[in-house]
Amino acid sequence: MALSTSRRNDPPAFFPSWDDYLKRWKGTADPTFCAAITDIYAKAVQDAIRELDAEIAKVQGRPRDDPDRDELLRGYEKDRDQIRARLAFPWITPVLGSGCLGLSEAGSSAAVEAIPRLLADQARAWGRLPEGRSAAEVVETFGLSLVRSRLGPMASDRDSAEASSRTAQLDALAQHDVRLAARATLCAHLLTRLYFEVGTLADGAIARSEEPLTFSSDLVGPTPRGAELVDLLVVPLKAQLTLLRSETKGRHEQLAFVADFAQAVLKDLDADEPSVTRSDATLMSEIAWHFMTQGTSQYPGWSDLLTQLILASESAVRSHRWPHLDNLSAARARLHAQFIQTTVDSWSSRVRNAPSSSTKGSRGATGVSPSARDGLYDAVAELLIAQAARHASSTDREGREQFPPAVAFVTSFDLELEMALLAARTPFRLVVPFYVGTASEAKAFVWLQTTIAALPPRTKLTLNHLFALRVTRGWSLLTSHPDATKDDFTLPIVVRVAGSPLIKVEGFDDLDEQEEKYATRAGSDTAWVGDLVGSLGGLPGRTLAGTVLLDEYTALHQWAAELAQPPHIDPAKGEERLGLPARLFKGGMATDARFWFALGVQLSDEAVRHRTAAVVGTADLRSHVNDAQRTTERAGVVVNRRTTPNEREVFLWQGLDVVAATYERVVPALRHMAAHTANPDLRRLPGERSCTIEGGAA
Repeated sequence: MALSTSRRNDPPAFFPSWDDYLKRWKGTADPTFCAAITDIYAKAVQDAIRELDAEIAKVQGRPRDDPDRDELLRGYEKDRDQIRARLAFPWITPVLGSGCLGLSEAGSSAAVEAIPRLLADQARAWGRLPEGRSAAEVVETFGLSLVRSRLGPMASDRDSAEASSRTAQLDALAQHDVRLAARATLCAHLLTRLYFEVGTLADGAIARSEEPLTFSSDLVGPTPRGAELVDLLVVPLKAQLTLLRSETKGRHEQLAFVADFAQAVLKDLDADEPSVTRSDATLMSEIAWHFMTQGTSQYPGWSDLLTQLILASESAVRSHRWPHLDNLSAARARLHAQFIQTTVDSWSSRVRNAPSSSTKGSRGATGVSPSARDGLYDAVAELLIAQAARHASSTDREGREQFPPAVAFVTSFDLELEMALLAARTPFRLVVPFYVGTASEAKAFVWLQTTIAALPPRTKLTLNHLFALRVTRGWSLLTSHPDATKDDFTLPIVVRVAGSPLIKVEGFDDLDEQEEKYATRAGSDTAWVGDLVGSLGGLPGRTLAGTVLLDEYTALHQWAAELAQPPHIDPAKGEERLGLPARLFKGGMATDARFWFALGVQLSDEAVRHRTAAVVGTADLRSHVNDAQRTTERAGVVVNRRTTPNEREVFLWQGLDVVAATYERVVPALRHMAAHTANPDLRRLPGERSCTIEGGAA
């Protein structure tokens, strides 16, 4: 399909809910994803079958004594059956983002949903604010609003008994962390309210995020008036900022920025013309959330992650909402420190709840249902496993693949999908981006791949298995021209679009003490290192370093890989480039296409949004000039809890609908389609009134 320059008559659209999206395709009679996807693929099925019916009719018109007649008929009829099966089971290709990480795991760490109550207890001794409310009430209310804004309304409305049952876990948090979180939350409330109140007194145009709004006690406007505003908000805010500065100053590197930031806001409030900015109010809320989630099993959201990097940056600027990275490779180490404990907690939860054998089920040996987060990644793993099995077993009469490889693209920094596949005891391919170069300059951006072996069926899950996933070996170069003898695409494939700070490459990465112990026990077979070094041009004076997608500059490097040749050029592969193989983006046949399923991708980040759009559009971009129209009504769907019109636009142009929904809504659909894919005899064709396995796959 060529790139579009005008919108179609029935263009993709934004839907405010998952149900609205389903009803768009199938109405109210059968509002399921199964039915909707049938409707989307109906035209492709009908057109393909119509073409083969025409060929069959031509052959049937031949004389019966024609020696080729029967063989041709059997071939065309087989092709028709295979096309019917291929297009009746659309190849859903997940693109997973940080939004999928969702709610916290129940584990040894504190539950973030219960933190606001803990902060209120800490603030109870702070008395009342000039406005009349207690500091404890204000802190708890604002803390709950942060939970709702980042995790959704369900998070802060959990059953109180569940939250109470975790009180003992909350006691494990250090008291100074609770105090800092409560102090930052109170500062965030006062600063946010001050900004909005000053805005009611402003007489000019709406200011940009970083532009200051000035005010004085002489201003007259809606309540509170200028003098009241100073008494009710400015005075207590200055007092709390002073305390926050004293409690963070001189502590350690990450708190130094908070102390400097508090001092800068105080300076603005003490100026001859006091001022406040929206960006400062937003940053203070991000800092409060950072302190709130420390010590919990809550993964950082994308904006939270960027805030943490800002706090750790030696050259942080308060007006910058994105970290100023001095070293792209060093950012990977910082991300590792931020993600490792949450990853260990998540895997430990799987270990506790896992069945004692390979028996599959939604409950482990303890009878505990998997968390919502595990449920999502388990569903994606089931889909990939089913797709890989079907891909490996389906070819046409000329030996061509009928289905594309089973692949999921991931734009976040966790290992949840890999852990789900590992727990399912299935082998899979892991593809991760790396830099080849010196300490300060990248000579090439490359994709490396390795195989993660399946755990034995009855092996009990342990923490050591997480090391098997993280401390890896056996890596090889993956390019646009894969080597048929080395690149096994019959396994599920996980492509880490944004990189993976938690994956260590033995022989190139520095290992900590525990990782070194695991590597020693795993043996000393490093023959693969020489092969990899050779494919990368020998690495004379160079290093191999993992990269992470945090800025547009790194995104540009990934784009450039589509054009650059490998460091070591194979004359037999004259067109070889450092980009990924086309098979990871294309459908199984020339007239087919993947159905992209983007879920929880951090579209507010320009670099991630552009890379995601590039993944979705790679097959089209590499086709050069192609007048063929897409065979399906839609190229896929984007599901995010919230998006802006600007963030949605590129995907609407690419043929994807955009839906506002939480990931829990789509888990049954993913499991359902995995069951369709796993059952080779199932026929869910257009025209059937209902699905034969509806409800049976969840």
